Amino acid sequence: MKKSFLHEAYITSNAEKKHEKVIFEITPEHIIVGFSGSPKPLELIPLGCRSIHLPQFNEEEFSVSIKQEPLFELPLVWSYKHDIPGILHSILLSVYEKTLLLDSRSVKVIVVESNLPRPIKSILSQVFLQRLMVPAITFLPSSVMSLLTLGLMSGITIEIGTQESTITPVYDGRHLETCTYSSSVGENMVIRNLKSELKIHGFYRFAEKKGSDANERLKLDDSILDKDLCEFILINALVASPLSPPHDLVLPKSTIHQLGMSHTVDDPLTQWFVQSSISADFEVMWANEKHGIILVNIPGWVRERILEVIFYGDTGNDIYGIAPLLSKCLKSLPVDLRRNLSKRILITGKLADIPNFKNRVVGDLASLLAADERWRNLANDIGLADAPVALSSEETNKNSTSLKGSDPHSDDFSLNPALEESSTKKIQTYSNSGILFPSASRAWIGASIATAAGIGGTEISSVNSYF
Repeated sequence: MKKSFLHEAYITSNAEKKHEKVIFEITPEHIIVGFSGSPKPLELIPLGCRSIHLPQFNEEEFSVSIKQEPLFELPLVWSYKHDIPGILHSILLSVYEKTLLLDSRSVKVIVVESNLPRPIKSILSQVFLQRLMVPAITFLPSSVMSLLTLGLMSGITIEIGTQESTITPVYDGRHLETCTYSSSVGENMVIRNLKSELKIHGFYRFAEKKGSDANERLKLDDSILDKDLCEFILINALVASPLSPPHDLVLPKSTIHQLGMSHTVDDPLTQWFVQSSISADFEVMWANEKHGIILVNIPGWVRERILEVIFYGDTGNDIYGIAPLLSKCLKSLPVDLRRNLSKRILITGKLADIPNFKNRVVGDLASLLAADERWRNLANDIGLADAPVALSSEETNKNSTSLKGSDPHSDDFSLNPALEESSTKKIQTYSNSGILFPSASRAWIGASIATAAGIGGTEISSVNSYF
């Protein structure tokens, strides 16, 4: 039988799709969309912002011009709040027609939200219910959905976005709002820090030149360090240093700004990074419209230093990093929940997949807690919710012996030795399957699992009845 090129969600019968829902995860920068019960979303759609109203047209469909800017910014700026419904309506209508191949009036909608501001939730409800006329809409918290991918109902989620990072404790499927903290550290701050460091310490050279000009080192500028190159370096070149800087260099307000932009290698913090770095220099081949094909060199210690602004923030400007903010969150939790939740820390977002990022967050948190005698005991219980855990020797032997033998109906039935060996190794190494899900779409996958299992929230069928 010839396999259809369509997604399986498109070719199922109406009876099978009766309880199916469309899941949206909407952020300022993109929309993730797909069907409930699917193992991954169908598409990630980038968002633009700031529509341009043409005087000769009154219809919003003809007055939208998408730009490379976020849908909204935090804190909210209301000078363009009336543009958001028109942009969302145009984009979502295109999603239904070109991606989902569905009539928006036929299927209910799930929206995975990461503490969206109430005005934005109201706008989303108006667009879905009044303009697209969906039957009902349900908001599900991304923190709870992310934990569901691990089979957990309690833990602490750290969501690292583009504009901000949010730490949300969850207990018994409910997020604890009074103990939730946010900071403006995120991908945008990392990219700004990356540009600043590379302009000072990085260089580029032309890949196609030969002779003495081939090794000529040129300074990097904004014409080269565009958004695409910075995002490529962010994902493919950066690493989290296994060593934490000394607290006396990063915690005092007088020196915390050095984590971001440094203009010299003479300051103590920069010297520490240069001396303690274990990463090699990294060279990126890039095609630039103005300069052609170039080779961008990134020093090894810069690769490790860039992410420090995420870990410790900028206390001098009242911007907390992940480690101090997580410590503050743990200390604010009720006494009977601290130890239980501290063992289940889950980090989501694009930055979470950078090598050694998760281990570094846990290590910095334990270091901060251990420095205070009152919290030293809690430091020993810090752990990741999605860390791969090896089975004990007894469990391994139990799984191994269950495969032996020659007759399927006898006690000595045996599989192929190679298959038996590989199965045992997988069990030993990956008893926690949560690491299989990508950190950037973990919340969407959790909502897909929850919806397929019949787990939901309050359905909203009228904007006026809820907002």
